Amino acid sequence: MGKLYESEHNRSLVRRIWSWALGTLGVGGVIAACILFPALIPLAGSLVGWLVGRAPGLAGWFGVVGKKAFDSVVTGVGKARSEFKKSEKPESLELLNTELAKATDRADRKIIDARREALNV
Repeated sequence: MGKLYESEHNRSLVRRIWSWALGTLGVGGVIAACILFPALIPLAGSLVGWLVGRAPGLAGWFGVVGKKAFDSVVTGVGKARSEFKKSEKPESLELLNTELAKATDRADRKIIDARREALNV
């Protein structure tokens, strides 16, 4: 019994909460809890973002990316654009703008614009 208690006690807090939630509520119960308590949805999103930050391979499985990673890309592209504007080769900026326009849709550009505004990039 002592070994069982120690193994249970040494598991991480997140793993214990996850095991309890699935064992007690099941997946349907977790979904019902999110419907009854909408404040759990951002917490669940933060948990998924944290998980993706710890194990990047989960980004494709969950279909999300962490805010920090996204902000880093937006900042990097913004700095590259400002350097291209300063350079004597405007075709580099035009090429970057064209490729970004091809790779993103309207919803993506809205998110990017909102993050650029928040990051002052």
